Amino acid sequence: AMEAKLLKKAAKYRMNSETKRRIFCILMSATDCDEAFENLSRNELLQNRNERELVRVIMECCQHEKAYNSYYGHLASRICESQPQSKFSFRLAFWDAFKNFEEIKIRAAANLAKLLFHLAVKEDCLRVRSVIKTLDLVDSKPDQSTEVFLTVLFSMIFDHFDDPTNVKDLFRSASSKLDDVTAKPSADDGLNVSILMFLVERFKKSPKNVKGSPFRSNLKAAVKVLGAK
Repeated sequence: AMEAKLLKKAAKYRMNSETKRRIFCILMSATDCDEAFENLSRNELLQNRNERELVRVIMECCQHEKAYNSYYGHLASRICESQPQSKFSFRLAFWDAFKNFEEIKIRAAANLAKLLFHLAVKEDCLRVRSVIKTLDLVDSKPDQSTEVFLTVLFSMIFDHFDDPTNVKDLFRSASSKLDDVTAKPSADDGLNVSILMFLVERFKKSPKNVKGSPFRSNLKAAVKVLGAK
C-alpha cells in the first residue's frame, strides 16, 4: 500500500522513468539522510547516468515541498562529499531549473535558494557565483521567481555571517578564485554589475538594513567587492 501511494505521488511529480521512480520511492520512504544514502548506494543509484537522475529528483522534490526541507540539503552535500563530480551535476541542474523560472511557483524558487545556500555557504560544495551566473539579471525587471530566489539567497547570506570578510570571499569574482577557469573577465564584470544593481535596488530600503547590524555590514562588504575595479 505504501509503495502504491508513493508511485501515485511519483506520477504526480512527473517522475517519468523507472530510475527516477525508484529514486523517488527511496527518498520518500527513508527515515533520514543516512538511510536514504545507504539505500541509494545499495541500489547503485549514485553512479554514472543514475547519478544525474538522482540529482534531478532531489531538485524536483525540494521544489515541491511546502516549506524548505533541510533533508535535501544534507543528502545533496553527502552525495557531493562522497563523489565530487556530483557538484557539477548540481550546478547543471540549477542552470536547467533557471530556464524554467518563469513557470515555477514562488515557493519552489525560495526552496531552491535555500538549497543553494546550504550547498554553497554551509557546506562549501558549490560556488554561489558559478551557479547564479546563468540567471538573466540584465533584464530591467527579472521575473518574480528570479527575484524571490535571489532575495532569499542573499538575505540568508547577509544574515549568516558575523565577519564581512567571509561575504567578500563569497562575492569575489571567479577570476580571483580558481574555481571557474572558463570565466572571462568581461563576463565577470557584467555579472558584478548585475548583482550589484540587484543588491542596491532590493536591499537599500530593507527593514533588515539598519545601522550597526551585521546584515548592513555584510551588504556593504558585498557592494564594495562587486563595485571594485
